[in-house]
Amino acid sequence: MPLRSRLKRRVRSRVRPPLLFLFGYNTRVTKPAFSRQSSIVLLAVILFLGTVWVLKVRAADDLDLWVGEKKSRVDSRDNRGKAYFELRDLVEILNLRFQESDTQATVSGPRGQLQLTNNRPLVRFKDEYILLNQAIWRRKEKEWYVPEDFLQKALPLILAQRLERQSALSYRVVPFEQNRVQVEVTNFPDHVRLTFIQSRQAPIRVQEFQDSIRVTFDNFLVIPSLPATRPDSRIVGGLQFDSTDVYGAFRIDKGQHYYNFREYSSDRSDRKVIDLYSPPATARTVPEIAPQPQEPTPTPAPAPPVVPAPVPVFKARQFGNLVTLDPGHGGEDYGVHPSQEELEKNYTLRIAERIEARLRSTAYRGMLTRTQDTDLAASHRSAIANYYQSRCYIGIHLGGAPSKETAGPVVYVQRYSGQDRQAGDEESGGADGSTPIASAREMRPQNLIPWEMGQTTFVTQSKRLGELIQSELNAVYGTENQLVEVPLAQLAPVAAPAVIVEAGFLTNSDDQQKLATGEFQDRIAVAIVKAIQRFLN
Repeated sequence: MPLRSRLKRRVRSRVRPPLLFLFGYNTRVTKPAFSRQSSIVLLAVILFLGTVWVLKVRAADDLDLWVGEKKSRVDSRDNRGKAYFELRDLVEILNLRFQESDTQATVSGPRGQLQLTNNRPLVRFKDEYILLNQAIWRRKEKEWYVPEDFLQKALPLILAQRLERQSALSYRVVPFEQNRVQVEVTNFPDHVRLTFIQSRQAPIRVQEFQDSIRVTFDNFLVIPSLPATRPDSRIVGGLQFDSTDVYGAFRIDKGQHYYNFREYSSDRSDRKVIDLYSPPATARTVPEIAPQPQEPTPTPAPAPPVVPAPVPVFKARQFGNLVTLDPGHGGEDYGVHPSQEELEKNYTLRIAERIEARLRSTAYRGMLTRTQDTDLAASHRSAIANYYQSRCYIGIHLGGAPSKETAGPVVYVQRYSGQDRQAGDEESGGADGSTPIASAREMRPQNLIPWEMGQTTFVTQSKRLGELIQSELNAVYGTENQLVEVPLAQLAPVAAPAVIVEAGFLTNSDDQQKLATGEFQDRIAVAIVKAIQRFLN
């Protein structure tokens, strides 16, 4: 056989792999036919494997929600690099109600309603707004998506059960276990002692507000047992239980002669002791009882004088030209975070520290609500401003929006309902803001008002402060952004001119690059300090 024929036969024998019989192919086909059919099979396999991979990746980003022992899955969807979760799934799993009206939606539960607006990071609950890290997203009719912190900040407010975060993208709904809390009252000449005895070992938090002290319990539903003994009304104006809190809380109203308080952790972990003092000069004395006539008795040797126990004297709070600087978020609350390196909580603290440093060269002093990476409740942040009677309150945040085109600074101020706002304008000196800014003590109302209405008498001043800051920051960014008026739980209790400043958007690449530099952070600090000086001077 010629050499060429033997080589052809040898090559032909090599293109007959056994694998082709699995596909039912005739190995005697010509080379072009084999290539065409195998390409089709290979393409189909690639498409199949790609589809499986995409589904697995998407499933890994979905959210698991446990109700009892039943696990349900909440679909996720990416929007401009951000993870969102379908609201319809949450509503069905938790047996809630959903209504849609154009660009707004309402989610109703056993304890109230949540109102959502498309393309806004705000959720309304009653008369307050909860600020989310990302804006709500309405993809199409009846298809709404929410960021994960919606489950942490907003959803628990309308549920009759506790929503626990077990791990990343995993939550569990569990019934509230009960914690029976008994309150005991003991009246002393100079103070009132309140002892809270609980059936569970739950964390207890004591917070002071302008006209009250709030005692909150975590993890369990509080069943209160109020005391039969009434506290001294001069020091304690009243003791009430607030069932609108997630777990329930006690409110201690301050009396006319309240001066200060001190809390103690008892040797027993189930108890919390709170002593509320009157000023030392007005401490109540025990009334003397007239002696009864007695038979003459021998005069005993004089006993050494009894030295009364010292009355606790606390250092008075130092008031003055104080400006409260509140860097937003902290701890496990990252805020807006385009990446693990770009966290809003870190930016806000750096900017607040620069503002505080700049204020040292002025007639005013800055005080930070946090100096470390810790999370504070919104009520605690505003309480600090009220306790020290700050001249003004500046909350520092950075923005996040679905649209990467949204950029520049935005300043928020508190807005009440029409009646409350008009009252605030009248007490503030008119809507034109022409009344000069008074000192901290002059601005304080003489009569105590509910803490959540603290901003009513400062609406006009807050708006003026906000406009000054907005103008200065617009000059830094070269923008023409406008002031935003909206009800916010963080601003409502502040009894001073108060604003929240979003000093740029981390979701905008230009803003992010600017904010990453210390030089630009310093420019923001200079602009805010300049506005504060113009306002207070």
